[in-house]
Formats: sequence, structure tokens, C-alpha cells
Amino acid sequence: MIISSVLLLVLIARVGCQTTQLLTAVTGTISCSILTVGDLFQWEITPAVATNNIQITFESLSNLQAEFRIFDKSSSRSGSLLWNCVSCGSLLPPPFTSSTGSVIVFAKAVSGVSFSPSSFLIRYVAFTSTPNAAYNN
Repeated sequence: MIISSVLLLVLIARVGCQTTQLLTAVTGTISCSILTVGDLFQWEITPAVATNNIQITFESLSNLQAEFRIFDKSSSRSGSLLWNCVSCGSLLPPPFTSSTGSVIVFAKAVSGVSFSPSSFLIRYVAFTSTPNAAYNN
């Protein structure tokens, strides 16, 4: 039972706002509130086990004055843009899937006449083309 609990801790990540963060768990959530102009956050989701895909699902979004970008990460550290949202309100995008096995999530406050905070909660799940392969390691 102790081994199962330790394994579960490695596979699930729950993180908040930090300047830059590397997430290596197979599944997890990112929750962040952008409170002041100049706030800049970046999360890299690169699971410690080999995966082909990462599904991103927004569970909440309140984007009044922020820019959110999600990139498929390639080996050259530049990747294709999967989603971009600048002050786009609270309409949740449909879930989408990365095909590189690594994703960059970027959040930045944008200024205006008077600043309004923004926040989001996303859930991610990494998987291979073979069901449950990531969990068998």
C-alpha cells in the first residue's frame, strides 16, 4: 500500500503560480491567478515516462487582462502554437491534444487603463498510442 501511494504522488501533479515550472507527472492540474501587471508564468509539461500525446482541458477560465498561450514543444524548444487567448473572457475552449509529448503553457498579464485579475484551471493527461502504457513503467 505504501508503494502504491508513493507511485500515485509521482504520477499526479497539482501546481499553482510560480515563475517557471517543470511538470513531469503523467497527469495533473495547473491553477493560477494573475493578479498584477508584469506577472509572467510558464509551465513545461514533459512527463518522466515516454508519452506521445498530452490532452489539455480547461476547467475554468476568467481572462480579463492576460495572454495565455499553449505550445507543442519540439526538440528545438520552439513549437507550434496550439492555442492563444488574449483577454478572451470566460468561454472555455474545447479540449485539445498535443502530439509531441511535451507542452509549454505560458501566461502573462497585459496592461490596460485599470488592471483586472485573470485566472484559469487546466487539467492535463499524458498518454501513448498504447492504452495504459505510461502507467506500466
